[in-house]
Amino acid sequence: MIFLLPGAYSLLVLVLPLIPGGAVPAPTLAGCNNSCGNLTFAYPFGVGQDCFRNPDFELICLLSNATQPPSLFLQGGTLQVVDNITVDDIIVDDSFNSFRVNMSDAITVVPGVDVYNYTWTSPKSFRLIDTVVYIVGCDMDVYNENKSVPLCNITCPNKTMTEVDAMMNSNGTGSWSIWLEDYISSFDLQFVRHNKTESHSSNSLWNSIQLSLYPPYLKWNIFDQPRCSSALHNRTSYACVSRNSSCLDSNSTGFGYLCSCDSGFAGNPYIPEGCSRDKGNSITPKLDI
Repeated sequence: MIFLLPGAYSLLVLVLPLIPGGAVPAPTLAGCNNSCGNLTFAYPFGVGQDCFRNPDFELICLLSNATQPPSLFLQGGTLQVVDNITVDDIIVDDSFNSFRVNMSDAITVVPGVDVYNYTWTSPKSFRLIDTVVYIVGCDMDVYNENKSVPLCNITCPNKTMTEVDAMMNSNGTGSWSIWLEDYISSFDLQFVRHNKTESHSSNSLWNSIQLSLYPPYLKWNIFDQPRCSSALHNRTSYACVSRNSSCLDSNSTGFGYLCSCDSGFAGNPYIPEGCSRDKGNSITPKLDI
């Protein structure tokens, strides 16, 4: 299901090679970096070979400007991480791990082509939470997977209108916003442009369709097994590797699982010996299964 909301947002991303950061350390694998610029991250996320659980959790630390700190991206480079990535050591009820990202993309308009299909898909281990898609462009109908009725119609009153003008409105004049349903891993949109727009092709609002997500929070699970029951039977890929840790099924998505340190222990259940006894508690460590 898709809902409509007002608002506007955009992002420009530039990238270069890895630069070590100086942020507060977070628990990760021995010998692996745990920071990038002002951000920290914890395993199963990591930068560099053998420092992340699987390709979904690979991070890339990139320099965008010599005067600015490096930026952190998920594998593939289209999602910029803007929060510290932490691991909750105790999972209760339907709590979950999440962090905030930025994403922007653009479709180049080709003269004579009026229909453009767009699909966005997250890595398997992630789901979007409470996210809005912002669309900037001119003179087009926007559809979702149900292509019988448009979600909205975006028009531009004159060819002198700028991107800044369009983004300030977000009411169908140069831009629109669409609220996505929670816990989805992909969405599809179709843009059907009106033929009259070709006469204004010198203006960027008519020669591209710009999309951005805001404020996209990514919820993550371990998705290599559907539930804890099957994960415990496949110990070679079991994620809860620390002693004194337990597996919990994901209730929000109905698929995948998370790891939690047992009562009286704290730390990172995804790394060996990651769950240590809380100071002041006297608890007998649990034996490996």
